[in-house]
Amino acid sequence: MSMVCPQCKRSFPQRLECPECNVRLLFHAALAGTSERFSAEAEEEARWQQTPWGRMAVGLMLAQGLGYAMQHLLTAGILASGEGASVWATLLGILLLQGIQCASLIVGGALCGAGRERGWLYGSVVGLANGVIFMLMQRQAGETMTEIALYGQPLLHLAFGALVPLWSAPVWQARPR
Repeated sequence: MSMVCPQCKRSFPQRLECPECNVRLLFHAALAGTSERFSAEAEEEARWQQTPWGRMAVGLMLAQGLGYAMQHLLTAGILASGEGASVWATLLGILLLQGIQCASLIVGGALCGAGRERGWLYGSVVGLANGVIFMLMQRQAGETMTEIALYGQPLLHLAFGALVPLWSAPVWQARPR
């Protein structure tokens, strides 16, 4: 593991003290393609996931991916059992689809808001975007939606996305400033 000197910014493998500055070395993950000199700009670029927008983007991608993966998995199971794919148009199918979307939002919202002071805000943005994207994808597929579903789905996802980080707050507490 490389350790980096906070003064001269050089990295030294398997050392605890800088041989030139005689100060304690700090741990930094090695960045691919960088020279021995440590670059502050490269470190900033490598941490984009720790910004609020980066966390929201990762949480949204995870929620969307899990939601569609679980939906396709259940569709494959339904088709393999001999039932028609029209199960999603029934009341049970709609409730199952909303359950899948909320379960995927639990993971994405918890990842986004974990350990943050305003995690509920980040989770609500992820929930709203998740609801809008699912609604747009359903309309793109040619499914007809009632006005209640049209306005209610993004609001339901917004509320659920805001609650998930609040539920996970006892597990992942915010860092003190």
